[in-house]
Amino acid sequence: MFLAGLGMTAWGYATGAYADTAWTGSIGAGGVWKPDYLGSDDYEFRGFPNLTLQAKGVGYLSLKDGIGTYLTESDHWQTSIFLTYLFGRDNTGDLSDFEEVDGGIAGGLRLGYNQGAWQHNLSIKAPIGGDLEGYRVDVSTRWKTALSQRWSFFIQPGIGYADKQWNQAYFDVSAEDSAASGVRAYRVSDGSWDAHFTTGVNFQITKEWRLSMAGRVSRLTGDAEDSPIVDELGDATQGSLMIGTAYSF
Repeated sequence: MFLAGLGMTAWGYATGAYADTAWTGSIGAGGVWKPDYLGSDDYEFRGFPNLTLQAKGVGYLSLKDGIGTYLTESDHWQTSIFLTYLFGRDNTGDLSDFEEVDGGIAGGLRLGYNQGAWQHNLSIKAPIGGDLEGYRVDVSTRWKTALSQRWSFFIQPGIGYADKQWNQAYFDVSAEDSAASGVRAYRVSDGSWDAHFTTGVNFQITKEWRLSMAGRVSRLTGDAEDSPIVDELGDATQGSLMIGTAYSF
């Protein structure tokens, strides 16, 4: 109930209470080459839309970060509550005989600190619906610099922690899944850490249009890494490549 109330507060503040506030943002599209499930060693290409809106002192709306409202905001610090959508697992390929994991809405708290070229972020979120339960914490640091008048470059390392219930949704192999697929049954018994590193470049085509390209490598650990859908069918180390374009307004 707390998270549902949190989400309604975020929606009301970000869209209703400040309807006359000036919003800025960007809209675009792109594509990503990534594993077909978390822990897979099979890759697929998927297109995606891109939409970001934000208003200083009010909140933000993003297909990546969800909808949120600022609790506090200064030149360097931002604290917000948010709602976002968590994707489940559409089982294809190696997991075609598994029961699907339904995604759902999650609510959470986000803390950000900006200082010059550095941007630090911490978020904690918990599911409200779907097959997911538990919570997840993510911490990342981003450094960005201009290479020329049109080109910029960034790096972003990060770590995450998912508790036992969160991991069970993604990495358990139930008795039914085992019987249908021949993969040994498995039950996650603890939470686990993961780490990732992202780097990329942005090219400013015009004042409004930009082209972005990025690569990411990530690593699962603990009970997530030991799951047979990772250890036997997939790979704990995964990569992805993204390209996209956006129009800013």
